[in-house]
Amino acid sequence: MIGSHLGERYQLTVLLQEGPIFTAYAARDKVLGRDVIIRIVRQPFSSEEEFLQALDGVIKRAGSVTHPNVEKMFELQQAKDVNYIVSETSRGSGLTERIRKLAPYSAAVSVSMVISILEGLEAIHNSGYIHGDAGAHNIVVQADGVARLELAGLWEAYAVSQSGAVVMLPLSAPYIAPEVAAGGPPSPPSDTYAVGVILFQLLTGRYPYQADTAVATAMKHASAPIPTVRSINPGLPVALDDLIQHALAKDPSQRYQNATRMLTELHKIESSVRFGKTAPVAAPKPPEPTPVAAPTPAPQIRPEKVKDKPKEKPIEKVVREEVPSRHTFVEEREPRDVPVWLTVSATFVLAVLVSLVGFWYYFMSSAPKSLTVPDLRGKTQQQAQDALAALKLNMRVSIREASEKIPADSVIDLEPQPGQQVKEGGTVAVRVSSGSKLVTLPDFRGKSVENARDVLAKLNLELDRTEPIPDSRVPSGMVVRQSPDPKSKLERFTHISLWVSTGPPQDEEPSPDSTPAGNPNTRFLYTVKIRLTKITDPVVLRVDIRDANGIRKIYEAQRQPNDLVSIKTEGYGDQATFTIYYNGSEVSTVTKQADEPSSPSTPSNNDNSDNGDGNNDNGDQGDNTLGQDNGAGI
Repeated sequence: MIGSHLGERYQLTVLLQEGPIFTAYAARDKVLGRDVIIRIVRQPFSSEEEFLQALDGVIKRAGSVTHPNVEKMFELQQAKDVNYIVSETSRGSGLTERIRKLAPYSAAVSVSMVISILEGLEAIHNSGYIHGDAGAHNIVVQADGVARLELAGLWEAYAVSQSGAVVMLPLSAPYIAPEVAAGGPPSPPSDTYAVGVILFQLLTGRYPYQADTAVATAMKHASAPIPTVRSINPGLPVALDDLIQHALAKDPSQRYQNATRMLTELHKIESSVRFGKTAPVAAPKPPEPTPVAAPTPAPQIRPEKVKDKPKEKPIEKVVREEVPSRHTFVEEREPRDVPVWLTVSATFVLAVLVSLVGFWYYFMSSAPKSLTVPDLRGKTQQQAQDALAALKLNMRVSIREASEKIPADSVIDLEPQPGQQVKEGGTVAVRVSSGSKLVTLPDFRGKSVENARDVLAKLNLELDRTEPIPDSRVPSGMVVRQSPDPKSKLERFTHISLWVSTGPPQDEEPSPDSTPAGNPNTRFLYTVKIRLTKITDPVVLRVDIRDANGIRKIYEAQRQPNDLVSIKTEGYGDQATFTIYYNGSEVSTVTKQADEPSSPSTPSNNDNSDNGDGNNDNGDQGDNTLGQDNGAGI
């Protein structure tokens, strides 16, 4: 489509990206004289009215967000059957590609880039919107290193599509927050979660969670421990590790609640990271014991020594009366030499472990059951849906595709795969067969154009053109012939041509007492001689006759160049039309008068061929020669 125009306004100049839902082009707006990005909505989404309405609504609302780090989408347009989004251009390269080529980045570069992402996200959150898909695949890094967010809010349109969320999952899964993976809606904390993943990528060159499938990756976000960047690169600042741990918390209430809060924390450590200073955020260290808290002074307090010093007696009394247990405690613990702070810490850790065990038990007892995905391949769509419903699982048709082996409306494959686990109430995406790529073309001769058009639509074949042709034997409005031939095996969406009768020629008046071709109950003999000229290679010669009883094939065989083929056949009526085909393509048509009435003993359809014996006879005496330009003489 490079060089083509949409709506006579936008000229497509460069293909930027082909995604699951959009194909993006750089384009020139000839009316306003500016460069733009055109995202053409691909099928089947371009035919989903509900998806297009949601897309239009998102673009109109998101137009209120104005920030240099957020791509501005102007409008959703339609030109003929093409729906497309017009957006301002972003000059740079995709963050996914930059990470693949250049990561890991230094701490300073990573922090600077993520700050620009959060600044754009802050503008979105402050406007009351959610990005919903803030992964590296929706970020462009410009020449100055500043990042720009694209396609903010389009998750709302994906959610109403029949298969939008499914086809986007492979791109979104590495950044998806646990509550979104469980079926919840995106939120500002899920956006900051995605930014935490991006920071992890920039610092390490890898995702925090990886698995073989998108669904398994999403499940890891919900269940696997949070990895640390320092386990991969111990030289990274503790402050960045702490910030990522906070951003990737499983519980959304424990994360940064919006971009502003995360941005504030990142600004605090930006200068220290940039200039190599100690970061202001550090992992807490256990307190060191002080002389006041140390147990050693307590044994020095002896009753007999206090009696020798009268001034100390009030203190001795207070100590003995108010904290006698402390003396006993110190004396009992002293031999083991265990500091008080260590005892308190151990007690606290034990309490936390007990709480976690209790929480785990509660979670496991109340969490949805894990179910094994059944093997639905080869089952009909309805059978698959019934089988999943019995397991309390949902089914979504992700795509319909042609298959030569799987019957139409039957399951080709599914995700998750058979035997894998999925939570009760979850969704299984299935690929459904739309049937064979090839269909058999029916015989439309003698039928109406309307009937042919209806049948072609059901077979996903396209009526390319209809040509009027006078014919005294076929009623007006009925198909006389077609191309390709009847019973041809064709790919879906092949173009079909029909020749439609306009009735008898103007200079021919049909007889009121008989059919146009004479009495259809009377048989006549016809002789047809064909010279195969103007060909250099062997061809399959086929000859059809059209008489008062319709059209039928009377001859088909492979012949050599310059062969003379003589065919004797019977026809109904005293006039018939013969059509010659080379390798299935029509090359000549001629109408002949019958030689004589047929008798019961007269043979028909005999091939009295002369394969180049020098006989120059190219037809009966007085016959017209037709189609010599195509290499066939009758």
